Amino acid sequence: MKRLDPRLPSKDSAVHERPETLAETAGAPAIARLAIGAVSAVVLLVQISATRLLSATVEYHAAFVVLALVMLSLAGSAAAVYRDRSRSNAVTKAMEPAARSAIAAGVLLAATGLLYVIVGAIPLPVTVSSGPYVCTALVGLFASFHACGYVVAWLLASWPSDVGRVYFADLLGAALGASLAVPVLGWVSPIQILVASGLVVMLAGLALGHGERGFVPRYAWIGGGLALATVMTFVAPSVVRLRFAKAQDQSSVLSEEWNQLARVTVIPEVPGTRRALELLQRQYAAAEAEAHVRAWTAGWAMSERWNGDVPRSLWIQLDADAGTQILEHGGTRPLGELDVLRWDVTSAAYWLRPNLNRAFIVGGGGGRDVLTALAFGAKAVDVVELNPLVIDAVQGRFGEFSGRPYTRAGVQYRLGDARSELSRSAQRYDLIQMSMIDTWAASTTGALTLSENALYTREAFQTYFDHLSDDGMLTISRWYAEERYGETARILSLMADVLEARAVDDPLRHVAVVISEGSYGTGVATCMLTRRAFTDADRNALVAVGQQTGFKLFWPEVPGVTVHQAMDVEGVLTQRAAVTTGGRYDLTAPSDDRPFFFNLVRLPYALAPEGAHTPLLFGMLVGAILLVGWFFVVEPLARIERLVPAGERFSIVAALPEVIYFAMLGAAFMGVELGVLQRYIVFLGHPTYALSVVLFSLLLSTAIGSFSFTRYSGWARLAFPLLVLALAVTTFVVPTLLRAWHGWPLAGRVTVAVLLIVPLGICMGTAFPSGVRALDRVGRARIMPWMWAINGLTGTFASVAGMFVAMELGYTTLLVFATAGYLIAWAVRSRFAAARDAHRPCDSPIVHMT
Repeated sequence: MKRLDPRLPSKDSAVHERPETLAETAGAPAIARLAIGAVSAVVLLVQISATRLLSATVEYHAAFVVLALVMLSLAGSAAAVYRDRSRSNAVTKAMEPAARSAIAAGVLLAATGLLYVIVGAIPLPVTVSSGPYVCTALVGLFASFHACGYVVAWLLASWPSDVGRVYFADLLGAALGASLAVPVLGWVSPIQILVASGLVVMLAGLALGHGERGFVPRYAWIGGGLALATVMTFVAPSVVRLRFAKAQDQSSVLSEEWNQLARVTVIPEVPGTRRALELLQRQYAAAEAEAHVRAWTAGWAMSERWNGDVPRSLWIQLDADAGTQILEHGGTRPLGELDVLRWDVTSAAYWLRPNLNRAFIVGGGGGRDVLTALAFGAKAVDVVELNPLVIDAVQGRFGEFSGRPYTRAGVQYRLGDARSELSRSAQRYDLIQMSMIDTWAASTTGALTLSENALYTREAFQTYFDHLSDDGMLTISRWYAEERYGETARILSLMADVLEARAVDDPLRHVAVVISEGSYGTGVATCMLTRRAFTDADRNALVAVGQQTGFKLFWPEVPGVTVHQAMDVEGVLTQRAAVTTGGRYDLTAPSDDRPFFFNLVRLPYALAPEGAHTPLLFGMLVGAILLVGWFFVVEPLARIERLVPAGERFSIVAALPEVIYFAMLGAAFMGVELGVLQRYIVFLGHPTYALSVVLFSLLLSTAIGSFSFTRYSGWARLAFPLLVLALAVTTFVVPTLLRAWHGWPLAGRVTVAVLLIVPLGICMGTAFPSGVRALDRVGRARIMPWMWAINGLTGTFASVAGMFVAMELGYTTLLVFATAGYLIAWAVRSRFAAARDAHRPCDSPIVHMT
């Protein structure tokens, strides 16, 4: 009997195997590509929206943990797809499992949003208030993203020979989600987005399953229920309004608005007043407690000698944390009635520079700093506010109450990033003020930046210094306590750095520091930097201010007046290594490449029991990712040989080059995304632009690269060399170009950003389909879901490890590591080519029969 070619299926197997081959080799239908695009768009939109929601309800570090673990579920879903496809060859109904998973994802997304509201209505003690939110988000989003990821992985695995177009749809959908995040978050709340996203994914599931008999009628009622829930959240938005956030009762909130930057609320009292009153009443006698509460509600850190009336005010809160004050009729009342503003330590610089010509306010907020400048006689005040909802609250919704301070005579305000606006201006100022500017919010890009702030870098301080007049002063106020002086000391380090960069002689004579111990432990230090050295008259004025207000002088050194505490002011200003890098705090000056101003505690101290929680968080998160990754990705796939159908040759060792290749792609892609986003945040001058322009351009160009591989697969040989070249330019050349072009109009800067990002993205887009095509040609397309799982696992790990690298070493180093990842992938790709040539006679893209 003539022996059959062992590479071909027998007659008995042909009946079962041939349909799979036909299903796999045929091009992906349009409905599958539309569905994968819709699901990918929802995943990115929900990721960004969940970042906003978590930032408004729990501590931003907890938001980072939840989102990192949730993204890991996408890798776990790919492992589940591999398991299910390995157990059954019945892929003629390839879209039905994806359709069922999409239905489940829709229900889970909507249920997570609604359950979040229900959980948020439960009053809990401060110590456990975040727990229910974290658990709800972690479980609900993990399950939702797992189901969404199953849809994507199943559809990608179903048509490996058409992976370029399918992957193009996946990336195009993600790009669409990125572009929608900014306008959608400016219109509706994250809860509404979660519910509506559930409806979109549900509809995608119904579309995928419409060809199966009885599928649509069986699940249509669920779609109707989701449609009703979606309509309800829009018709009656108060139903999904948060009742508690960060242990604060939100029932007294007068206004609630969301956008991509923050949840902006207006409340009738300073945040934390009730809790402060309770604690103060336990610690002091009634009269003394009342005095502390008056000071607490009047400003940031009032003088102990102030005894005036507390003005009626409202407070704007960002993400239930950072606050800014709206004074009643501040825009219309006579300036002489604003004496209370003179007694806050944040106004200390004006005591030395009254009646100045022009001041610049970084972050106008509720208008308090603007009114302070006017109360001290400033003739003109320029102010820049980042969040348009803050301006709308002050000038619009509560304009009658505030008196609209932004339209007082002499005031000019602009919306935007203050640093960018200042850098493009030729105006020089007598005083530049930045008081208590921070948001404590998670990043809208979906990856938490852990307190990075481009306002507090050496390049930013150089911009401030260069825009001071000859007698100008920069004044910055930060929280201060005798043993918790890190923020203030780092401000002084930045001031010392800019004085050194501008070759200023005797920097010790250009800085002054005063503090007010405030109330309820809310001490504030005001650091002042002058372009010319402080004169003896200035020193005498500082002493006189201290005598009148009770503010304590920390620097300059005045015998019998200057206060000495744990912070070594002179050591910081002279940049002594023992002070800046040898103690508990990292007091080196942050830069645009490493902009983590608030990451203060050095690693050895942070790892101690009493240390900061950021490194501990990273350690716990890495451990959690490895543990979850093991149970949901690695351990199920460790049984891979048992899952391989009988007759198919497979060896995990033999697949090692493929594992390395896709692992490097996942890690490197995430590293590039983090690094590129940071490169352009400062250049474009607004985090919104970084999200809408950079992320959209990167994902869209990556999609174009994937599609071009389908049409012109031969050029993939050049993709890796060109990618490495593009990364080298992005890492080492682009920063110089961006600094040179920073003064261009916004349209020009957006054009430059797109032109620089698109070539990089196109090259990146060819890497994944190139690997899948190689698997297809050597008969290993069945393991593509496994490779997708490995890719997702390393990408999630890189999102955490990459932030740690950026915090400790900078974004340039992160991009270097990402480039190394692509170089490793390029090196192992040669093994693919060799394997492809060795197996070219085999026509089957799926199995290699023995």
